Amino acid sequence: MAGIRILQANLQHSRAASAALTVHMRDFDVALIQKPWINRVTSFTTGIYLMRQVAQITDT
Repeated sequence: MAGIRILQANLQHSRAASAALTVHMRDFDVALIQKPWINRVTSFTTGIYLMRQVAQITDT
């Protein structure tokens, strides 16, 4: 039985790191990313992947 492959990365708002993630995403099932480079929009498409900035949810 194959496991779930998870990547966790802080991309430091780097365009190059965000681009590298899209190339290597095929090696992972889930990517947990912080500080992606998003060029002033809240989501962007990368061909077959959609990356969306998610706001932190807190208890009120």
